[in-house]
Amino acid sequence: MSENESTAPETEQEPSAGDSTTGVAGLAAPEGEPRSDEETRRARRSEQRRGRALWFVIGVPVVLVAAVVLFFVLRPADADPAASATVTTTLPVPTATSEPLDRADATALVQALPGTVRQFVLTTVEPTDSLEGAVEGWTAAYEGEAVDSQWGTASGTSTGSADTTAAGFTVTVGQWADADRATEAAAGLSADLGEPTSTEDVTVGDDVTGSLSFYGEDGASEGTAVWTNGTVVLRAVGPASEVVNFATGFGL
Repeated sequence: MSENESTAPETEQEPSAGDSTTGVAGLAAPEGEPRSDEETRRARRSEQRRGRALWFVIGVPVVLVAAVVLFFVLRPADADPAASATVTTTLPVPTATSEPLDRADATALVQALPGTVRQFVLTTVEPTDSLEGAVEGWTAAYEGEAVDSQWGTASGTSTGSADTTAAGFTVTVGQWADADRATEAAAGLSADLGEPTSTEDVTVGDDVTGSLSFYGEDGASEGTAVWTNGTVVLRAVGPASEVVNFATGFGL
């Protein structure tokens, strides 16, 4: 080479795209160079976070659907509020619509008879000698209407109303000298009635003063109640649909 020949300046070569070597801190390490422990830990944590996020996105809807299915499959049949709802209707207590018999001049026992028992009113009281050994004995009649819509079909003559029929009770009442004789008399008044369908105590305050028994076959139109209260014995015969209400509401 002569002195006159100009020397071409050396040109700096650009690194090729495949050249992974760099001297700038923070860029990727040369190919084949192992990662540091810190870089490995960061990579693993990143992968774990991505995995948890993916399971959350997929798993939550699946769990919710499974919970809804289990609820409808495992719940009891009566859990439906609409199916188990109970509606209770309380009807007014029937009352008498006429005035009872005047007993101002009668004995104490007759005056103690209630003038009305619910919708039944006292119409007549006559002496009776059918009660052997009684100090006094009476036969009383109570008349009214049996409420078919509430208590069932009662015997009697139809009054033209779809809900009531004319009906009545015949009450035999007597008084004995003591409670033991009254109990014996009550057994005699029920001797032809068979076994009672139910029996309960008669109480005055907290004291038991007698017993009340009901008689009548299932489906019968007529029922009977016999009860004692101290020295008094009563037997009521009337519509089976009303006999329980009549006897428990008699008040003697």
